[in-house]
Amino acid sequence: MNRREAALIAFGMMLSGWPYLLVYFSAVLLLYVFILVGMRMVPRFRKTGEARFPVALPATLALLIIPWAHDIIVALGLTVLRVTVLSV
Repeated sequence: MNRREAALIAFGMMLSGWPYLLVYFSAVLLLYVFILVGMRMVPRFRKTGEARFPVALPATLALLIIPWAHDIIVALGLTVLRVTVLSV
């Protein structure tokens, strides 16, 4: 990962906020793995053995998940992660 990709991930985490940054970061990792596995299935990449794939594409695609992060947190039962004014 280069500095620009790290800055993109940091921007996404900052944009999503707590606890939604956990959903964003998980989405980045899952998308990265899915894209990398998909590339391995393409014969051209299988022959060359190129394993490096830029993080920018999954990090950008994961930004699309942020609007549904609340629903994902609720569906997983992780509402205990929410910080409210009364809990501080």
